[in-house]
Amino acid sequence: MRLELLKILCPLLLLGVSASAAPLTWTLDGEFFGAAVSGSFVYDSDLNIYSSIRINTAEDPDKINFSFLRGAASYTFLNPLLPAGPTGASFVTTNAADLTGTPNVDLSYYIDFGLNPAALTNAGGVIIFRGEETDWFRSPPERFGEGTLTAFAGSSVPEPATVISLALGIAMLGAARLRVLSPIGPKDSPRP
Repeated sequence: MRLELLKILCPLLLLGVSASAAPLTWTLDGEFFGAAVSGSFVYDSDLNIYSSIRINTAEDPDKINFSFLRGAASYTFLNPLLPAGPTGASFVTTNAADLTGTPNVDLSYYIDFGLNPAALTNAGGVIIFRGEETDWFRSPPERFGEGTLTAFAGSSVPEPATVISLALGIAMLGAARLRVLSPIGPKDSPRP
């Protein structure tokens, strides 16, 4: 029975060992023409995947006279028509097939406020972003802005393999504890 249990547990425990660095949650803080932009997203630099996107822009407080007065918007999707990567991404408010007129925010990442590009990594850090907000295919950029992206290794998203390994370890400790506490007396039959 012990051999069968080991055959099952060993491959499951190896799942946690084979995992790479966990993706990080990047927090966004800045402004577009005086209107706040904030939120977060998870980026996995090993797989180049953005997820859990929650970026919010506030209404323009000064009502600068553009062809379209920008209101508040919540961005939760990557723009499928533009490539996203470690040095920038484009986000939209919907995943509709036709994005014409859809609010769109483009972000590019920099080391400083100059022209030195930076890349998001699973190590985290503080990175400057520059961006523009517009309506997809309808108008020139409506608002420009900048701010910071921050992520620290402590804010990583746990991988399923890590959670499984932890649960298995706790279960095995519990089973070992029960076995130690169970009395072995004359009524018990000898074990094979």
